[in-house]
Amino acid sequence: MVDEDPISRLIAKKLFDSFFPQHDLQLATEPDTVLQFLVNSLSAPASLPDIILADLDACMKNNWSLLDQLDHFFLSAKPIPVHVLVVLPFANETRKLESNSIIASWQLKPLSREWLAQLTREPATFGS
Repeated sequence: MVDEDPISRLIAKKLFDSFFPQHDLQLATEPDTVLQFLVNSLSAPASLPDIILADLDACMKNNWSLLDQLDHFFLSAKPIPVHVLVVLPFANETRKLESNSIIASWQLKPLSREWLAQLTREPATFGS
């Protein structure tokens, strides 16, 4: 998950620890960190993530660039579903989200247990 907001990262960590402990959540604040991790993992494809969660908050202007770079990365590696969190998208961003070929889904913040269950294709196992 790439998100610059410490509260959002804390919520994600708590959700994963409580409801999806079988998944290893990697947290990053910068898109470049995610890209470097993916490039470094090419030699060991099993270490590539199953999904990528990305915050497209307006204050993180690099994230649309992240999506473009991921698109290029996927040309040389297995495609990884990218799921996007947004605060309140502008109309033009909504169209961009829906037409971008690498975005598997998007949701308004905050991250929810139900959406994560859909993404991981598993029921939330704790406190259901």
